[in-house]
Amino acid sequence: MPRAARVGNFKLDSFNRHKDDACQMPKIVRRPNNLALIAADFDFADIRAYPPEEYAGIIVIDRPNDAPVAVVLGIIERVLDASGLLAALPGHLVIADAYRIRVRPALPEQPP
Repeated sequence: MPRAARVGNFKLDSFNRHKDDACQMPKIVRRPNNLALIAADFDFADIRAYPPEEYAGIIVIDRPNDAPVAVVLGIIERVLDASGLLAALPGHLVIADAYRIRVRPALPEQPP
């Protein structure tokens, strides 16, 4: 059953899927659908299995397994609020935690 949360002006949909359906999710979010994948599963950080250039963006949330929903939404909100990150997200892998946001491949330096 999908659940939705609102973070700023963005609507996030989450799906509880059976393990057999997990392999279908990356196909749904490939670039033609222009949807970014947000996951707490570090398998999606493997650029050999999930090449960032094939996606409209992959965001991996690094959080403790027992983190409350508010912490996870706070991390997502930081990513969504990061200056210029969403515009540059297609083709990139973002790994975000409560303290930092890492982007691979790195974004070009922006002028001050």
